[in-house]
Amino acid sequence: MTPLAKHFRRGMGRPAPATENAIRFDEPGVSLFWETVAPELGAGWFLDRFVYLFGPGLERLQRCIQAWSFLVPPGHPDRRVLGYNIHGAILVLENGNTPLPKVLVLEPYRVAYWTHEFLGFENLLARWLPDRELPYFLDTGVYEAWRQSTGEYLGEDMILAPKLPEDLGGTRTLENFQVENLFEYYERTGRKYAKVAAEPGPPKKPRGRKR
Repeated sequence: MTPLAKHFRRGMGRPAPATENAIRFDEPGVSLFWETVAPELGAGWFLDRFVYLFGPGLERLQRCIQAWSFLVPPGHPDRRVLGYNIHGAILVLENGNTPLPKVLVLEPYRVAYWTHEFLGFENLLARWLPDRELPYFLDTGVYEAWRQSTGEYLGEDMILAPKLPEDLGGTRTLENFQVENLFEYYERTGRKYAKVAAEPGPPKKPRGRKR
């Protein structure tokens, strides 16, 4: 096992339930790297079904990205989804078929589409995920409280969505999150936030921010 995969396993564990790996690349360097580490990382649900990575069906989340076009620039020719968490935050890869793919996070709690200069594809696997350095993305506190109170797992396409985003005073407490359909949540909030963004005058909350 590669050192990267060992570190990833220490931080993320094994997927359960596991799925097949559904991520593919055409760029030779990225493809060779991914073919080497992907079987060791696995794909599916990690951290007690808190985050879903690299498995089938992620292309459907393009619908969520399109619903938030007020924040995510439309028309990117090579944008794909790598995974999402139980709060609806989506890991997005851009320029995946170039030698330097860029990772971004669409974060509903922050109403942000952000990246970092060192947040590339390899660093995502070697550092940002296993060391839990992505702000909020692997913060399982609210989910753990929900699991303890219900003893259940969420159904397919269901998330614990924030009622209020951070900029409007929303807190990362169970009281500020509710069960919603992932796609309906993005489409409902996308229409609402787009209206706010289109209003004249000074910028209004919620607003997108880049780290």
